[in-house]
Amino acid sequence: MMSLNLLSPEKKKKLKEKETLFKFRYVAYFCAVFLIINFLLFYGARLYLDYKLTHLKNEVSQQTANLPTSQGKSLDTTIEQINKDLVLISGIQSDYVKWSNYVADFTALVPTNISLTEIAINQESKEIVVSGQALTRDNFLVFKANLENTEILSDLNSPISNLVKKEDISFVISAKIVVDKYKL
Repeated sequence: MMSLNLLSPEKKKKLKEKETLFKFRYVAYFCAVFLIINFLLFYGARLYLDYKLTHLKNEVSQQTANLPTSQGKSLDTTIEQINKDLVLISGIQSDYVKWSNYVADFTALVPTNISLTEIAINQESKEIVVSGQALTRDNFLVFKANLENTEILSDLNSPISNLVKKEDISFVISAKIVVDKYKL
């Protein structure tokens, strides 16, 4: 079969232009429909999210209103009281000294032939008073030197009466406590 085209070149050109214009319109319509569908989807999603946000806000406000508070106090008053308690607890913790570690380090300074009868610690004035028995003056002097050379005590006070006897010495020593490394 044979095909014969009897159109003039001008009509062929116009026909080609119409065909190109038709294709362009088709793509433009397709893009417009695609954009409209996307717009509707995004708008619907926005409306749905606005609805969910409003619903969640209402739910949170209802839950907040229903929170149990002690003795009819408002939630803000309860929160303020909790914050004050936390500040107080923080202050207590900053002043806390781990005395068990301090006493363990102190007792490590006690040589043999020394027996302690009393350790009195005053936390407020940061003072310690130690009393005990030493078999000899030399044992006592070693103990006193240990206390003078440690970093956990300062201002050591040992009365001269501790050195009067040569054997079976009852002694009392007082000093200031250095507790910086034992604080939490």
